Amino acid sequence: MNWGVGDFQFLKSGSDEPCIQPIESSHLDDAYRTLIQRQSAMTEKHQAARDMVLRALPRGGGFREDDRVMLWNMFVDMLQLLDTLVATHTDYASLRRTLAGHDALVFMRDALVKMSLELNRVALDVSRGHKTQYRSSAKAELRAIEYEIEQLKQQGLGEREPEMLALTVQVLRRLRNAARIVDKLAQHTEARSDAIPTSMLRIDKSLTQFISRQELRLGMITSNLRLDSPHFRYAIRVTLAAALAMTLIGIWLAPNMAAHSYWVLLTIVIIMKPGFALTRQRNGWRLMGTLVGCILALILFTLTNNPTILFAVLLGACIMGNSLVQLNYMASAIFNTLFVVLVFHFVAPGTVSLEVIGEQAMDTALGCALALICSYVLPWWEARYMKPLARAASRANREYLRAGLRYIEAMRQPAPGGAAARRRARKRPRPASAPTPTPTWPGLAWPGLAWRLGRKNVHIAFSNFAEAFYRMMSEPTQHQVSVPEFNNLLVQNHILASQITAVVPILVGLPHTPPAVQQALDAMMDLLDPARKPPAALPAQFDTEGEQAALAYPLKQMLRACVMIRQELAGVADPEDPRPAPASA
Repeated sequence: MNWGVGDFQFLKSGSDEPCIQPIESSHLDDAYRTLIQRQSAMTEKHQAARDMVLRALPRGGGFREDDRVMLWNMFVDMLQLLDTLVATHTDYASLRRTLAGHDALVFMRDALVKMSLELNRVALDVSRGHKTQYRSSAKAELRAIEYEIEQLKQQGLGEREPEMLALTVQVLRRLRNAARIVDKLAQHTEARSDAIPTSMLRIDKSLTQFISRQELRLGMITSNLRLDSPHFRYAIRVTLAAALAMTLIGIWLAPNMAAHSYWVLLTIVIIMKPGFALTRQRNGWRLMGTLVGCILALILFTLTNNPTILFAVLLGACIMGNSLVQLNYMASAIFNTLFVVLVFHFVAPGTVSLEVIGEQAMDTALGCALALICSYVLPWWEARYMKPLARAASRANREYLRAGLRYIEAMRQPAPGGAAARRRARKRPRPASAPTPTPTWPGLAWPGLAWRLGRKNVHIAFSNFAEAFYRMMSEPTQHQVSVPEFNNLLVQNHILASQITAVVPILVGLPHTPPAVQQALDAMMDLLDPARKPPAALPAQFDTEGEQAALAYPLKQMLRACVMIRQELAGVADPEDPRPAPASA
């Protein structure tokens, strides 16, 4: 999970990099698309870590108490770091335009790069069971950003564009909070015996509702025994490809070339995926990896026949092939091919020759060709999924906002521990992007639990939508529908979720919700609910003084996002529409 957040943080630094280059919208768009893809991957890793931690820790899971507390504290802090990174959507184009000629964006980028490198170092130390020794600090960059902000104030930015100045200050606070959390993660690797859980949520079974569940029922199989099921179509494609492979092996291949014909079936089973884009992508990676691996094997046998050297290469290829299978599939295919050839060399000395290596390359090429051809049989294009996934993302945002409003209302009520405990909890300093903690809510009664659960559901729904969209973009052009609309839905859902995460903690700290803000929140709920009529008028102005100054910019973005989400969902074609909209690049 640390590696996933580290990669995401490094990609966020890439959004600030063009500040030292000419402003080009294409570069920023590419960086944003990559950022969304990396956020989807990070969300998947977070859910996997959440399942592992919350299943094992309440029962002990074979961990010592100090290791148990360390893992829990790291898990909680990683969630807080995720909230800090995704809380509020930064308008990079406006920020770069406003800060043109200043070094603030350079320092922001450098701070993110340093923190991402430190996160990767912490992740490596955790995997090795070591304590993090060396730490790179971003204090110099943070102080430099403070100086740049003071310069901007002296130049009158607060009078000309108060919202952009507030946004710059907000970015500084988020960076400072992220640096503090990264330092805490490094400290957690010490696994001190006197460490205590840092979260108000107890390590008990009350957190099992955050775990993803996969129910196994016989009906899950029987309900898919129909032609309109994507799983049934995938099974037909794999069966057809395997049958064609066996037929060609028996008819076309010579007996001396059919000794390892199972390589064809193995290639088909590994490469073919339910989605067309995934099959084509893995097809190219597998084919290139096998060819490169065969060439490396030929070079290796040409250079040496020393068993010690060959065995060392075999061990290295085995380790690298399994280590890279999730990170770089083509590199994994290269090492696995080299490993297989070396295994045959040691199992049957003298049998590995140019013919055997060529046979593996030919079988892989045949398997790739059959997999690609059969992927066009009864295909299930991603366009069928797009509108339901877009609706699911919008619905998750609506429930997230509703849970946030309930959280705000509940936190303004007297706490179960009494008024004195409530006042002490309010006086505690907290980051602007972090949920307000209170020590007096027991377990499931804490209202923030539902809000956190809603936030998890938003991340998962958005990740599913983003992954499906980018898979659709890898499919043939004639099967891409409503591309501009779905791309805008992707962006606006991301903006809305980020700003909800930023606005709710600020409202929790206020004694009451200002009328204009409450009107905006009610309008958002109406806009996100297709069963309700859209509001006749939307608030356009918000107070930019005092505690409400940080609310003006995110509320305007949230309103704009809700309006565009409703418009785009009404405009895209339904999955069953036989006349899809023409694709656009």
